[in-house]
Amino acid sequence: MLSYLQWRRETYPNGPPLPENQKRAACGAAYLDFFDKQDHKVLVIRARYHQKKWPTEETKHVIVMWLDGALHGLREGVAQFSVLVDLEGFGYSNSDLS
Repeated sequence: MLSYLQWRRETYPNGPPLPENQKRAACGAAYLDFFDKQDHKVLVIRARYHQKKWPTEETKHVIVMWLDGALHGLREGVAQFSVLVDLEGFGYSNSDLS
């Protein structure tokens, strides 16, 4: 997590650009809604909402926004969060592989 925080400070000193990210965030591709048994915040990513036509740079901004949200939602004394990737409905049309 420390390497992510260092990378984030260097890459996005003023935070990721929000206007273009908010539309993608509103589609329900990811959410932070609950805690696991170890009291870690859970970031759920629903892969079927990813579109391969989206620019890679924009996707990076959205991922940083999701990670920031997960880090912001940590409870005191907890330094980790969990990520659950839901692959239901994910297929070639969602994949960046050509």
